[in-house]
Amino acid sequence: MKKEASKSSAKIILIGVILIFLVAFLVLPLAFFMFDSEKIGGNVAMIPLTGPITSNGGKIFGEATVSSTSIVEFIEEAGNDPSIQAIVIEINSPGGSAVASDEIATAIKKTEKPVISLIREVGASGGYWVASSTDHVIAHRMS
Repeated sequence: MKKEASKSSAKIILIGVILIFLVAFLVLPLAFFMFDSEKIGGNVAMIPLTGPITSNGGKIFGEATVSSTSIVEFIEEAGNDPSIQAIVIEINSPGGSAVASDEIATAIKKTEKPVISLIREVGASGGYWVASSTDHVIAHRMS
């Protein structure tokens, strides 16, 4: 009777060990592969465009401005990064230099990735120009 009980407990232990190996080496890696975050949702580059748009940044009347050179670099980096799947330009700008706004709009048009603009409070003049170059514009009704 004791031999049968020890054989039964040995079988249970063996089945337990086999199940642990199956979970550890088959189920978990399969689950991580299936729910890999890059394959499900991907990455989005958020680029803030806040303040008056100038070619080199700085301040105008004590207010910080946004540099078109920096924004263009951010757009190009995101466009060349294979892990980035979309770009969102978050706009809160009264506009600014026509040349600087056009530089940003041109960089947006050159990228092959989807670009979405999100207008917060203000998207006027050059800010609107930049937004109009994106694939889709999202704005609050009070913007």
